[in-house]
Amino acid sequence: MGAGTGTSQAWNNPLISTQTPRFSINNPACDCLMIVGGIGTGSKSALAAAFTEGLVVSNLTVTEVGGTGISVAFSTNACVSDSYVAEVGGNGFEFSRVERAQLTNSRVQGYGLVLMGAAGVELDQSPAVVSHNEFTDGVQNGGINLDCHGGCEPTTLTKNHLFNLGTLNQYGLSDGGAIHIDNSTGLVAVTDNKVHDIRAQGFNGGGLYLDDSTTNVLCRGNLFYNLKGGVIQWNKQAILPGGAVNISN
Repeated sequence: MGAGTGTSQAWNNPLISTQTPRFSINNPACDCLMIVGGIGTGSKSALAAAFTEGLVVSNLTVTEVGGTGISVAFSTNACVSDSYVAEVGGNGFEFSRVERAQLTNSRVQGYGLVLMGAAGVELDQSPAVVSHNEFTDGVQNGGINLDCHGGCEPTTLTKNHLFNLGTLNQYGLSDGGAIHIDNSTGLVAVTDNKVHDIRAQGFNGGGLYLDDSTTNVLCRGNLFYNLKGGVIQWNKQAILPGGAVNISN
């Protein structure tokens, strides 16, 4: 997976767990477990898990499904790694109200083909570590989308490669960026990512978009180039009194 330039270290994040998993989806005897094809709307998932503790998903391939590739909800200590999602109608990966989520060493190639606004990985009120992943060929939204509302901190986004996102037609990226952080109030680190070739039909299409009163973000050691919009852009109400956005790229 591609990684951004820079020498900074990601924040020490307490989310990485050494807990023995209670439930595991893994097939080390072969290259991967594969799910190919499927029908449904963009809100359905090929693999969905909820109310789990210590979930581990690895070596999984999901392609050509009408909905989201892999989703986890209302869970604790969920780890997805070494997996591949391609040509899906919804999000590549989705974590909704997961306490301590991890997505590592995975790739999403082609998402949002049905559901407008789908992301490579959607974090809905889910504190997470997202590292060493690749997100490409998204249609309308960015590769990483944090929908926080006060519930996704602390989160670390580090050493990810995001490229070839959005289109120039009316279905392309708008009001978003390659990394989109919405309504976060603290402790989000965006470090050492590589972001390039981001397109949009209208507004935005930038590298990092801080939206809706987002504050307390560390942005350091990232590489941005070939963007439709700005390198870093935030909503006019994004920086609240007493908050901070620390940028050093």
